[in-house]
Amino acid sequence: AASLTDMLDGRIARSRHLVTNFGKFMDPIADKLSLLTLLGLFVADGQIPRWLLTIVLIKEAILIAGGAAALAAALDYLESIGFDRVHAQEQALTRRAFEGMSAIPGFHILGSQDPDRHCGILSFTVDGVHPHDIASILDAAHVDVRAGHHCAQPLLQHLGVRSCARASLAFYNTPEDVDRFLAALRGVRKEMGYADVL
Repeated sequence: AASLTDMLDGRIARSRHLVTNFGKFMDPIADKLSLLTLLGLFVADGQIPRWLLTIVLIKEAILIAGGAAALAAALDYLESIGFDRVHAQEQALTRRAFEGMSAIPGFHILGSQDPDRHCGILSFTVDGVHPHDIASILDAAHVDVRAGHHCAQPLLQHLGVRSCARASLAFYNTPEDVDRFLAALRGVRKEMGYADVL
């Protein structure tokens, strides 16, 4: 007879295999749902006590309730500012950053050439500079960007790019934040030893 651990490992492996074959990625929610499903199967098989499943369900319900309360508070906050004001500020900042980035040699903004279609998100590459180097150089200037695949490998492959950097702008950013970002960007290629800098 297989041990409980062996059975659990086998069922987890089968669950992951099924999810992978359906083209979905295991994320924390899917992992939790899989675990809860597996625990339910073991309760049904009489291999673990029902009270253990009850404790796990209560714990997960508390986490979900906390997330729901936080989401409600965030929506209340955004409604107090006004979604139109939030959108207008993000679009103005995106346009400012887009135009500034477009003027820097060696920089390529991915996606639409219409700044209004970027919705505060500007993914970009820099000729000859790896996105993680971009992020490190900007970090030294106290400017934060993300670097890597951004969970979008199929899109990046379609665009012919292995990875990119991404700047995210929100309504709480200011034009001065964008100007500081652009000033730091102008120094990226210089920092990497290229001579074609502004």
